[in-house]
Amino acid sequence: MNGSRRLLTVLCSAVTLAVSPCSTTLVPHLDLPRLTDASDLIVVGRVTTVQRDGETVVYLQGQALAASSWSAEVEVERTLKGKIAGSEVRFNFPVPRAPVGYRGADVGQFGVFFLRQAENAYQILDPYHPFLVAAPAAPHTEGTPLDQVTAEVAHVFDWPGATGQSRREAVEVLRTLDTPPATAALKTAARDPDPGPRVLAVAALLERGDMAWLDPAASILLSHEQGVDPYLVWRLATAIEASVKDPRAIPTLVRLLHAPEVPVRRAAAAALRNTRDPAAIGPLTEALDDSDREVRYQGVIGLAEITGADSEWSPAYGTFANNEGRYLTYWRDWTKSRK
Repeated sequence: MNGSRRLLTVLCSAVTLAVSPCSTTLVPHLDLPRLTDASDLIVVGRVTTVQRDGETVVYLQGQALAASSWSAEVEVERTLKGKIAGSEVRFNFPVPRAPVGYRGADVGQFGVFFLRQAENAYQILDPYHPFLVAAPAAPHTEGTPLDQVTAEVAHVFDWPGATGQSRREAVEVLRTLDTPPATAALKTAARDPDPGPRVLAVAALLERGDMAWLDPAASILLSHEQGVDPYLVWRLATAIEASVKDPRAIPTLVRLLHAPEVPVRRAAAAALRNTRDPAAIGPLTEALDDSDREVRYQGVIGLAEITGADSEWSPAYGTFANNEGRYLTYWRDWTKSRK
């Protein structure tokens, strides 16, 4: 993997609710168990009013930032943790003038809100993740607050009024939870008619090591289905590259090695390398002639690792890029001699 692509992967992994490639503002990873445990009050409902109350200051990494102070009122449909008097709750939240990734709340927003008690008022617990997407009229769920929060987010897939954007956000939340209920909800999303949530869910299931979703992933990548934009292709390819190591996947990876999209071929070559199986030698030899340098590099490194070649023929990427012909010639000659 070259430096710029590795950096993009690292940065994007820090963004939880991203629905497009990374922006300049990084949002800390969502830790839903911690968020649930640390909240004094968790309610499900709709924001009915939002108003600006004045000016304040927030401190971020030791730096004081000017911000506006806002308050919102939620009409509560369900309470998952804590108690309130009545059917409404008001909370405060800051909005820094600088774009630091804080999120507020808009009138009409329906969600699961995570609040903490501060003096005589409630405040948003985590300004990066003040609420999670949810849908009205979810069935009652027994269990811990985390179980109930999971069920609220999963209900988005069952609610007829949920938008494709809402279902994408629900997938991004559930992919952070490695629990049976979250996995079950992702499997529901993996059959969504909208390609956005469907592709993201398939990628999340592959990241969990469920190889049953590799062939569906390959079908999506090779079909050029309308609505599967470059970001979705990248997410699915990244999941394959990071998670597929089973030699039984080689036939499917060979198909992907001939895809027209470069990110897909890179992922297929990397996954073939990661199988560490002699059956991958033939496809990796083909990768030596790919038009993309990184695919060719994966071919070189994969052949070196599978055959146990001397370290001389297993170069770092920079070394390979500076004298690519030397390594390609060696492995092409090795292939001819093997035949």
